[in-house]
Amino acid sequence: MKKNDVLFELTVENIPARFVLIAKKQLQEKLLELMKNSRLEFGDIKIYSTYRRLTVFIYSVSSRTEKVIEKAYGPNARMLKDENGNYTKAAVGFAKACGVKPEELKTAFVEKKGEVLYAQRVIPSINAEKVLSDVFKEAIKSLNFPKSMIWEDSKFVFARPIRNILAIYGTRLIPIEIAGVKSSKFTYSSYFTGFKKISIKKPDEYFNQLDKNCVMADDEKRKKALENIIKGVEERVKATVKKDEDLIEENLYLAEYPSGVLVKFSSDFLKLPKELLNLVLKKQLKFFAILDEKSNLLPFFLGIRDGLSVGHKNVEEGFLNVFKARCADAIFFYDLDLKTDKLIFEEKLKSMLFQKELGSMYDKGLRVRSVVKMLANEFKIYDENLINASKYIYYDLASSVVNEFPELEGIMNYYYANNYGIYDEQIKLAISEIYLPVANDSKMPSNQYSSLFSVAHKIDTLVGDFILGIIPNGSNDPHGLRRYALGIIRTVYENDFNINLKKLIKFSYDSYPDDIRNKKDIKTLEDEILDFIYQRLESYLESKKFGVDVINSVKSIFLKEGDEARAIKRIEVINSLKNIDDFRNFALIYKRLKNITKDFTPKSNIDTTLFEKDEEKKLYDSFIKISEQVNRSINDSDFKTAAMEIIKLREPLESFFNTVLVMVDDEKIKNNRLTMLKNIYNLFIEISDISQISY
Repeated sequence: MKKNDVLFELTVENIPARFVLIAKKQLQEKLLELMKNSRLEFGDIKIYSTYRRLTVFIYSVSSRTEKVIEKAYGPNARMLKDENGNYTKAAVGFAKACGVKPEELKTAFVEKKGEVLYAQRVIPSINAEKVLSDVFKEAIKSLNFPKSMIWEDSKFVFARPIRNILAIYGTRLIPIEIAGVKSSKFTYSSYFTGFKKISIKKPDEYFNQLDKNCVMADDEKRKKALENIIKGVEERVKATVKKDEDLIEENLYLAEYPSGVLVKFSSDFLKLPKELLNLVLKKQLKFFAILDEKSNLLPFFLGIRDGLSVGHKNVEEGFLNVFKARCADAIFFYDLDLKTDKLIFEEKLKSMLFQKELGSMYDKGLRVRSVVKMLANEFKIYDENLINASKYIYYDLASSVVNEFPELEGIMNYYYANNYGIYDEQIKLAISEIYLPVANDSKMPSNQYSSLFSVAHKIDTLVGDFILGIIPNGSNDPHGLRRYALGIIRTVYENDFNINLKKLIKFSYDSYPDDIRNKKDIKTLEDEILDFIYQRLESYLESKKFGVDVINSVKSIFLKEGDEARAIKRIEVINSLKNIDDFRNFALIYKRLKNITKDFTPKSNIDTTLFEKDEEKKLYDSFIKISEQVNRSINDSDFKTAAMEIIKLREPLESFFNTVLVMVDDEKIKNNRLTMLKNIYNLFIEISDISQISY
């Protein structure tokens, strides 16, 4: 059967850049589903897009669907007619359901069912244009945007009005009508070339014809053009364009024919905080910042225009004017904040709700300050300047800049610190980094003070929410508790901030008033939060290439101790030993040890006078010999030394199991042997439950 390529292009009014990728993904999935059900043979489906076009190529599509003969089997053949020779209700109903007349029903033998009625239906061959028309209509109607509207007389719901439909199979038109717009073999150029009408006779002409008319319909080609623009600017100014993938992607869907405009601005604007200026450029203007070799902002930016690189002087002037206007707003907000007394920020915080039952942001600040004091004492870094600074960690939330740019929460504290009376650089950083880290691979707090403030901030939210029973469930995590738990995990591990999590939870719990603490006891709270943190810890360590079996081998000891740093040290040790022969052999006998003692609880000490065989005595002596060293090493978190000592028990354990029957009739002897084995088991369980290790 002859095959042809299919081209479909939907031209619309400007779609917001953030909507385009959503539409592409949905369209790809829906078209694949519809084509699989279409009975047409087809090859690859490729989707291309700009802010004005959604373009589909479907390659090697058959010219018609195959004719299909279907057989539908129904009730027993005896149900065809009644004793009077009339068709039964069952036969009539079955025929109707199959779209045939009762007299067209036939009988056939079906294994396990016997003689049954069946209907034969012929599904005719349909030409590709008809099938594809239905496919594209359904695919376009299925698209869901974050925001859609009902457009014009058609009442069609879409992100923006549809202006043209190009649809061809080979050289033949695919007749489609969507939202009152009928398909044709034409498309149109971009606005800066006057929406010129372009004839497309067959699919393989499409990209070339549009390129000639200043439209790069291929996303990848457009992205390459953007990258070349950036590279060219870097060579021109001997500096680095700040490459933000989100911003590159956004500009990719803001221009059909991108060209770069380099703009120089007054260095006076560099007096703004760099994060604020960066955000003005990126968020408000979609421009690229330009940096020197030390990543400092230079008085240039790169703007992307849609169109040919002619008349840039006017465009440059326009870009500069809008930049100045946005910066004027930012300067106004920043200057206003610098002139605002810190007591006014404090009063605003008192009316800024954290959570209904947990009080205001000012109340949260007092609790966090209490935790900071306890942590500072714990780490022996207590400093009045540090404690005083903790009072101000949420003050920037009341500022004009953060109200306008919420992304700068925390960061602006660094720039307002002098107004708070904070001059120490490390402490200024600390009050600006309380939200770090914000993701699995994001920037970490830069010093110990920052780690302390960050952990105190996060544990207060975790404890408060868990007391109230606001615990993430499924995809529901309104307060970002999973992110906070991961932030604590990363800070403890990556910044060597070794705080026992049970102690941390208790510090935070004690900072809450009685009426809140009375809602949940500390033991229940510790268990819930530690289990929650462990789930995040497991995922985090998996991303570090630790096996799930090794991670889970320390779960019980982590939940008991609440010490993340010691748990990870255990995991690192077990991970390094698991493939050593001696350890593997010990792990196998350890499983036997666990199984035989799992239901046994010692009620007395080991009684050496009850030993009957030399192997009992040898095992006991070996156990006593290593016990002191093992316990000392565990206390010192030297888990490798402890593990290597316990592994020495493998041979005496093997000899014991080969010669000694544990489950004898004499209860005293049996219990004495079980007591010794349980003690050996308990010694290693303080390091890891290696029965979890997979071999």
